[in-house]
Amino acid sequence: MLEFLGVEPGWTVLDLFAGNGYYSEVIADVGGDSGMVYLHNNQAYLCFVQSLDERLKDDRLPNVERHFRKIEDINLKSDSIDMVMLVMAYHDAYLVNGG
Repeated sequence: MLEFLGVEPGWTVLDLFAGNGYYSEVIADVGGDSGMVYLHNNQAYLCFVQSLDERLKDDRLPNVERHFRKIEDINLKSDSIDMVMLVMAYHDAYLVNGG
């Protein structure tokens, strides 16, 4: 899938609402030592902290950085990211009627 999307070594990727970090790990492998993955979650995704601790323990993914923030406070420069991935969160998207 990442080959189809064109992810390349050295890229910086924001894995938005990454959940347990499965795709963050896959992206980190493709990005290699010169790449960076921001593993984003917000308060609602804190239920994944234990599985993230396990995935990231002993610095096994040194090019993955946890990025716990509200979506409106993502706080990354727009020109610092090569790609934004949104994979694990589609099933949580819903429309709230504003009326």
